[in-house]
Amino acid sequence: MRIKFLTLWILLTLYPVSAFCKVPDLVPNDVHSKVNEFLYNHIYQKRLSADIMDRTISNFIEQLDPLKAYFTTEDLEPWLNPSNDFLDKTLSSFYKNDFSVFEEIYQKMLIAIERRAKFEDEIDQKELLSEVSLKEIDDKNWSQGPEDLKERLLKIRSLQSKYAEKLDKDFQDKFFILLKKRRTWREEEVSGSKKEEQNPIIYSYILKSIASALDSQTDYFPPDEAKLMLQQVQQRMLGVGVKLIDDITGFKIVELVEGGPAIKQGELEVDDKIVAVNGEPVVGMDIHQAVHLIQGKESTPVVLTVLREAKGKDPKAQTLDISVTRGHIVIEESRLEAFLEPFADGVIAHVILHGFYQDPNTSSAEDLYNKIVDLKENNNLKGIILDLRNNSGGFLIQGVAISSFFIGKGIVASTKQYDGTLMHYRNEQSNIIWDGPLIILMNKASASCAEIVAQCLQDYGRAVVVGDTQSFGKGTYQIPSILPTNTTVDPKGEYKITQGMYYTVSGKTPQIVGVASDIVVPSFLAEAEYGEKFSKYPVPNNSIDSNYDDKLHDILPWNRSHYKKNYLSNLQTKMQTYSKHLTKLRENSTSRLKSNKDYQYFLDGLKEENEEEELHFTQNDLQLQETLNIIKDMIYLYQLDQQKV
Repeated sequence: MRIKFLTLWILLTLYPVSAFCKVPDLVPNDVHSKVNEFLYNHIYQKRLSADIMDRTISNFIEQLDPLKAYFTTEDLEPWLNPSNDFLDKTLSSFYKNDFSVFEEIYQKMLIAIERRAKFEDEIDQKELLSEVSLKEIDDKNWSQGPEDLKERLLKIRSLQSKYAEKLDKDFQDKFFILLKKRRTWREEEVSGSKKEEQNPIIYSYILKSIASALDSQTDYFPPDEAKLMLQQVQQRMLGVGVKLIDDITGFKIVELVEGGPAIKQGELEVDDKIVAVNGEPVVGMDIHQAVHLIQGKESTPVVLTVLREAKGKDPKAQTLDISVTRGHIVIEESRLEAFLEPFADGVIAHVILHGFYQDPNTSSAEDLYNKIVDLKENNNLKGIILDLRNNSGGFLIQGVAISSFFIGKGIVASTKQYDGTLMHYRNEQSNIIWDGPLIILMNKASASCAEIVAQCLQDYGRAVVVGDTQSFGKGTYQIPSILPTNTTVDPKGEYKITQGMYYTVSGKTPQIVGVASDIVVPSFLAEAEYGEKFSKYPVPNNSIDSNYDDKLHDILPWNRSHYKKNYLSNLQTKMQTYSKHLTKLRENSTSRLKSNKDYQYFLDGLKEENEEEELHFTQNDLQLQETLNIIKDMIYLYQLDQQKV
């Protein structure tokens, strides 16, 4: 099964497409100035090459037509598979402020906009298709020619109509009118309201295309997008507090965020499908565009039109207009959660950490420290499962601090910057708060700082990592061009750049490869094409020397004597406490999973190729249940070892 949705938090939104942005204040020299900044600060792309120019052209085309609803292969023939000679000439012209290749593609887009308007008029007169599926329009390739494109547009319209039939009659009547309005608005944003705006629009698309050609995490933001980036850097995002998955039929709510406006109000429900925002249809829209519509000023209302499927004896789906007041979302209630599982004469703690956060009032490290201390003082604690599933990371220093709770002194993580500078992050004091059985539970959505913790504790043999075959695979970090203290953005736009990569004490980075589980217990993401390796241009994996024996190379010479005296003695060594039992633990887990009919049914469902079938989250957390079985085995084997001593 290939999951075709993008999961994202409304409160921690990605950035909307450039169609939403006002025209940036750009001239040709600004393009070169920004590109030079990109290259100077990037971890390894230090010059434009023919390969980067090839990527840039491809990105430029996709920026203009992300849904493949305008261009055809015939339109793009000169640029889809350009020769090296063509790329070299384009690169040479670029340095002379000659952007003619991009201008030609842009002019093709303007022609394609006019053609699509004609096709849409023709489709208005046609009978829509009765049978059409998402799979038929989820094509990575461009339509071959005009007739193929017209057929694709007909399928899109038919699929949208299929879902429109489920809406209330009043909404059906205006649905396609609003959809057409949304399309023409987008086209006007691309083409500009007047001719003199077109060059700055082209320059903006060029900068976006070059930035994303450097790697999958680098991006350029025109001014309006940059304002949203500044909000994120300042952690001042506003929203309604829902987690969505998207497809061309709307945006399905899969979770209501604890502490968010939606859950406090109580009208929205999980499985509701958002089909319009303030009367504007979002069916078929990019999720970034929908997020832009949902967000707004604090304490202002947003009306979400949702489709609620029939339940019980009621055969008819409902269409509801639900008004939610936007607000700041501080998910303190769900930042860290802990549950106890009775076992023998004590308990196992299941601790869920949702992010590596840090603010003036608290931090993930402080909260986790206090929670574990409390669990130890009030219970006979036998083991801990630190659940980092769906944890996308946060502050690096928090990942270092949390890792340090379980190991002695030593290097936790290292970073290598764009200029080659290597910096080590150390646990300088032995402050272990839990030295017993420990599992790190992860899935393919565990990324960044979550991977630092998992890989560090795995490197030292301190914990057993359980979950999907590997985690997300994000081993890079990005620096924004704008400081959190700024109140305004550059009218020429801002950017975030991949400046470095992080490693753990073994010298490995999870970049692309992720953290490999010691014991594989699949989650609902197990068969999904999800992770950094599936991004368009990921930074390649590499490694540095291991650092179990800390040489203090990054410490200034006059400070080394202090570290030698107070730090180097009794560094954490690689443990065999749990790794020596891994074979037995794996065998036991494999045997249990094979005999677990519910789990086998779950795994069979993940492998199905039915693209129309919705992804359902099992009510019982089968992955967690098996992880509890594994830690019980660990505790038993650990106690046997203790008795032998």
